[in-house]
Amino acid sequence: MCGICGFKGSYPQSLLEAMTQTMHHRGPDETGFFYQEGIGLGHTRLSIVDLDTGRQPLFNEEGSVTLVFNGEIYNYKEMRERLMKRGHRFSTKTDSEVIVHAYEEYGESCLEDLNGMFAFAVWDSIQQKVFLARDRLGIKPLYYTIVNGKLLFASELKALLQCEEVNQTLHFGAIDDFLTFRYVPGGSTFFAEIQKLPPGHFLTFQHGRKRIQQYWRLHFKEERQKSAEAFAEEFHALLQDSVRLQLMGDVPVGAFLSGGLDSSVVVALMAEANHVPRKTFSVGFGMPQDEVGEARRIASLFGTEHYEVGVTPEDLFSLPKIVWHLEDPIGDSIIVPSYLLSQLARRHVKVVLTGEGADELLGGYVHQEALLTVDRIPPFLGDVLGHMVRGTPVSLLDHFFQYPASLGKEGRRRLSLFLRRLGNRKENYLYFVSLFTVEDKKELYTEKFRALLPGGREEEDLFAGLKETTDFTNWLLKQELSFWLPDDILFKQDKLTMANSVEGRVPYLDHRIVEFLGRVPSRLKIHKGMNKILLRRAFRNILPSETVTRKKQAFFMPLEGKFQKTFRELCNVYLSPERVKRRGLLNPGFIAAIFKKSARSPLLCHKQLMALLILEIWFDVFIEHQARGEEKVRLHEGVV
Repeated sequence: MCGICGFKGSYPQSLLEAMTQTMHHRGPDETGFFYQEGIGLGHTRLSIVDLDTGRQPLFNEEGSVTLVFNGEIYNYKEMRERLMKRGHRFSTKTDSEVIVHAYEEYGESCLEDLNGMFAFAVWDSIQQKVFLARDRLGIKPLYYTIVNGKLLFASELKALLQCEEVNQTLHFGAIDDFLTFRYVPGGSTFFAEIQKLPPGHFLTFQHGRKRIQQYWRLHFKEERQKSAEAFAEEFHALLQDSVRLQLMGDVPVGAFLSGGLDSSVVVALMAEANHVPRKTFSVGFGMPQDEVGEARRIASLFGTEHYEVGVTPEDLFSLPKIVWHLEDPIGDSIIVPSYLLSQLARRHVKVVLTGEGADELLGGYVHQEALLTVDRIPPFLGDVLGHMVRGTPVSLLDHFFQYPASLGKEGRRRLSLFLRRLGNRKENYLYFVSLFTVEDKKELYTEKFRALLPGGREEEDLFAGLKETTDFTNWLLKQELSFWLPDDILFKQDKLTMANSVEGRVPYLDHRIVEFLGRVPSRLKIHKGMNKILLRRAFRNILPSETVTRKKQAFFMPLEGKFQKTFRELCNVYLSPERVKRRGLLNPGFIAAIFKKSARSPLLCHKQLMALLILEIWFDVFIEHQARGEEKVRLHEGVV
């Protein structure tokens, strides 16, 4: 919906204006400021609710509470009614204002009543306190740093870089994490002094002191007395209500439609809630594995106004612009079609509903199914199976592997080594999801890079959930919800939709649904090769049977075929031995070896090369351009 920023400390108003301007794309409709000695709040608005009077910052009746807000509060009408009965007077019809009065009434506990996606800042002039908060699942981002006893915060990292006092020392541990997971998990960023406020947390800054507190956490406690049908009915009702609530707004609302189960359910419920024709948007690659045909079929079934965009090889040249918007990189080629899809949607709507979150909640990914399958294998069989895989033709393995790209010899080797080390769930998970394994990094990293890495990597935080449950399915889903979902999936959705001034909403991540699914037995999520069991059961009567029963198809951008020439050109420029050697962090010989093997092992090698390419583009955009004093607008335009 918007971009927010601000500081508590002695900074000029010009800094506040510069911070706000960097986020113009997040809110091109209006800009607002609150500035007094020692405190500044900035806001860029994408007008969606109460178009005429919803300008921010917002204030309480006395002017002692000031708010800048990014997101949507879906239950704001009910909250507004309750607060008015308690004597609060509203000056707007916007959802944002309920936070002002809820904070007045309940203080920090106001967060318990909010149903929505949000990141906001409150300035309490009576208590001389800044109150920052982020929604439960991390749908909306919020960055902060403390410099010389002064707080700065923003929806985007680049806004904080406008302050010359902000230390831009690189966080090499975060770079190491990126080369493991293809994203940066947890509270870190690529800059050592800038952090992300974790999902479900708030931060207070008062009299120069910071306090961070968790206000929500997800618990898995299965209810075993209810029937599968009773769970399905409750799920149906909750998701139906979530979609109804998330259709709120005074502007047109559309949906991203892949043709798969998750987005098809959302579109079906949108049609059920309101018979006004909706707009749907799909992206394709002109390849056999595209789902655009399925998307068209669902769009036709529910009478939507459907639009499509095709990805071309030339679109890969937009990577610098996309990386500029992402800030912390996502090492996945899927950022290109995601950006184009948002660009397409912006021509027609300001708001889109998406199917994000269903896979994390209900076990919809290939890697989840694979990890649960091998968890049932006795560890002593690992060596035998590993040797068998090593001798199996790649073409036969590809037949059983649900991914639209060939494993190749490198993928087969990785799978064989994975099977031979069965027995430790934590190690199995880390090895399976790692882009570069510990063994790979011994060859990939230079001595200089290894010396820069902090000791005692933060592995314990990543696997803390293992201590809470012996059910591997729930443990696995909790890891996905804690890291992969907020730091990759939701992160890139927010950055790439807002890059195009579009708001993305996620009905599956209404916290009532998430808490409900924490009570659902794992056998109704993923079991014996079938995933998203409860979703299929709950919506089997409103979708075609082939949509309900079809296996998930990976949203995957093929870098071979028609994309190969352009991709290799970019790699030759950004990953040239001279350039890699000059950076001094990675071994150019090891990267050259990956490049050489990529033709025979496209799945793993192309993933590795894309992540390395995006990392080098990040250095070029955020380090080299700044060092050369390039104007920020040139970065935005993707000039390299």
